[in-house]
Amino acid sequence: MIYYFLFIKNHPAEKLMSVYWSNYFMPLNWDAFHWLNYKIWEVFCGFIYTPFSRLNWILGSLILASSIIALIGVVISAIRRKSINLYSISIVLPFIIHLSLSALSKFPFAPGRLTIYLAIPL
Repeated sequence: MIYYFLFIKNHPAEKLMSVYWSNYFMPLNWDAFHWLNYKIWEVFCGFIYTPFSRLNWILGSLILASSIIALIGVVISAIRRKSINLYSISIVLPFIIHLSLSALSKFPFAPGRLTIYLAIPL
């Protein structure tokens, strides 16, 4: 938060960057479900490049499926234990915060921007 107020708020390029990243901010209407579906697919498959388009789709689907299974595991773990452990929070909360910031047009939900979360499970 401090970083935002010191360096981002009222920055001279703030309007330019908002226009540049406008396709990556989550809309606040019923189109959000379609947008989220498309962006999640783009995030999980957008970085896989092979000469074979079918292989791109298969690898992206496997990564997406494993992520969904992990999310289901976090939910089941929380239900069985009747509480949420710190590891579950550290996996799910950053994405919820990221989507919230995207809906507020403060941080774009783009493929390259999500790599910051790779260090969390470590």
